[in-house]
Amino acid sequence: MNTLRIAVPSPSQWAKGRKFSRRALMFIVAFVTTTPALAQSTNDCRLITDNTTRLACYDTQYGPPLSEPPRAKADEQTLSALERRERSEIELQQDWFALTPYRPNYILPATYLDNADFSPYAEFGDSGKIKDVEAKYQLSVRTLIWPKMFQSNVDAWVAFTLQSYWQVYASDISAPFRETNYEPEFFVSTPLKWDVLGWRLHRLNFGLVHQSNGRSEPLSRSWNRVFGQLTAEQGNAALYAKAWWRIPEDDEDDDNPHIERYMGQGEFGGAYHWGNHTVALIIKNNFRSENKSGVQLDWSFPLTHHLKGYVQLYSGYGENLIDGPNNQNRVGLGLMLTDWL
Repeated sequence: MNTLRIAVPSPSQWAKGRKFSRRALMFIVAFVTTTPALAQSTNDCRLITDNTTRLACYDTQYGPPLSEPPRAKADEQTLSALERRERSEIELQQDWFALTPYRPNYILPATYLDNADFSPYAEFGDSGKIKDVEAKYQLSVRTLIWPKMFQSNVDAWVAFTLQSYWQVYASDISAPFRETNYEPEFFVSTPLKWDVLGWRLHRLNFGLVHQSNGRSEPLSRSWNRVFGQLTAEQGNAALYAKAWWRIPEDDEDDDNPHIERYMGQGEFGGAYHWGNHTVALIIKNNFRSENKSGVQLDWSFPLTHHLKGYVQLYSGYGENLIDGPNNQNRVGLGLMLTDWL
């Protein structure tokens, strides 16, 4: 007859068994909790399609991301006014074909024109009804179409500027837009880092520009140019020099045979940012013995956090295509939406 025997551990054996069980249990728990992390290698994380899960995988491997060291405000303060504006635009241009300001954008609800010549409108019977007080506004944007062309430091841009003169107070003639100039352009731009007489040469641009008022004869005005522009900066000040050459047209197609005599063959400009105020000066010149120039003076000042007041003075020739041959003076008051600097 077989006898069933049950071995009962001695007290010393029982104590050793308890220690072994605790160690085994601790090993199992540790293995279970660490195995997923060990199994998810860096390559495994990259295979995860869900963004949240993939980020958690990387956090498990390497821990949460280190906070970016705060950029010293002193670094921002060392940038010139022109560099600060350019940095903000570059951030926006990370999206392809994002529109950023080019020239200033503004609205002048009321401008007064002195020594106006409205004779070009005589054929339409409106010249006597056009007011010396009108609105003027400008919208100007650009977009980056080819950054770092051919692996170089040259960027390709397209820009568009619209400047309009609105007879908003001439209700007798249905408040028309008296003159609107459309100016699309293409240009390439490369940064410079040369110091000359305390100024840093900032950018060199070359481009092609068309300007037209979109009208038919006898009010049609248009021309095409190639241009070069050099920009320099120093602290809160920026300067530029721009020269152009008009692309010739056939005599029978040229409705502006001498447009460069009053629209100029180049211009010089400068802006200074002082606190929340900006002053700017633009001088347009034809570089001829029969000198005809146009001068524009701008002053923008703070109104609210995102809005500036704006005063504009213009004196001379070439303010726009149809008024270009006339020596006139204009003063306007309004709002500046985006500034020079």
